[in-house]
Amino acid sequence: MKINTKRVVSMIITAVMLVVMLPSFAMGESGKKYTETLQPEGWTLVENEGGATLSYTKGGGVDLIEVDGYAFKDLDRDGELDVFEDWRVDYKERSRDLVTNGGLSLEFQLGLKMNPFSVGTPAKTLADTTKTALDLGYRHIRFSSVGAELITTWNNEIQKHIEANTDVVAIPATFIADPLEGNGVTDWPGNLALAATFDPELAHEYGRTLSKEWHSMNLTMNVGPQVDLATEPRWSRNDMTFGEDPQLSIDMTRAMINAWQSTYDDDGNDLGWGKDSVNIQVKHIRSEGAGEGGREAHTLDGAYAVYPGGQFYTSILPYFAAQDLPGKTGMVSSAMTSFSIGVDENGDSVLGERVSTSYNAEKINGLWRAANGW
Repeated sequence: MKINTKRVVSMIITAVMLVVMLPSFAMGESGKKYTETLQPEGWTLVENEGGATLSYTKGGGVDLIEVDGYAFKDLDRDGELDVFEDWRVDYKERSRDLVTNGGLSLEFQLGLKMNPFSVGTPAKTLADTTKTALDLGYRHIRFSSVGAELITTWNNEIQKHIEANTDVVAIPATFIADPLEGNGVTDWPGNLALAATFDPELAHEYGRTLSKEWHSMNLTMNVGPQVDLATEPRWSRNDMTFGEDPQLSIDMTRAMINAWQSTYDDDGNDLGWGKDSVNIQVKHIRSEGAGEGGREAHTLDGAYAVYPGGQFYTSILPYFAAQDLPGKTGMVSSAMTSFSIGVDENGDSVLGERVSTSYNAEKINGLWRAANGW
């Protein structure tokens, strides 16, 4: 039997080349593992296979970097994939790298810490004051409800300005709102009305629904819920609480915050932090529901909260419940301090110095940070 050696060698080489090229065929000619889709509003949606979903405006100042077939945003415009730009890396490591290697000045970092920058009623175009704040590093934005369409339009304009005008890393803005301002699409009753159902499952459904609605508008932080115990019937904000019962408040607090913060699959399984998650800022530690004479602590004549009979520690139970969530996010992501000075029936401080919570080391460092690992 004669063997055509040249033909056999040629077939082997062809076979080897096909094997080598198979991954490229699977990914497409360029090896790309992502798609770009232009949206009607002018921005581009980027979907990575099994990875992060991104968005940017072509020609707007920030371009994509392709590495291993995936797309990443070149936030510092240096043409290289930095650790803080790599969505495959843990967020803690990315944050450390951003601070260390991102080239951010101390002044810009101070701007990032300002929370929040309130611009009043948003418009379809940005005011000069808003542009100036963004250029200085302000990235936490809060505004009142004006409807989903204007919110999303305004958010897109904010991000577009950041990408086009930031001299350093183009860090996106986060948007903060209060559920009391009616920023959802669906209409829900307030906290006290939800508590009147005695049904934590309903509070859970509320949290899941609103988190999806908010995230679709790029609202990623909720200044709430308010979980103060309503122990002073004259207080003007009782309707924003879960009532006076500690156990009911604990149950409603856990259910609502857990649902707001977690993302769920189609079968209702808790996935933890994800695409539908909204950061929660529980308020007001430690705690505002016992305002003297029912007066409001936002005003000077409401400077004191009175906890007779040693009931200060009863009033803080819902806040500790927020630190022990049943889902994968584990604990509430942030907290707002109370504005008042906590005293007993004799006018003596209930804990630490006789000063407002934000200045009370025992309340902040001891009873909150040390106890909860913050």
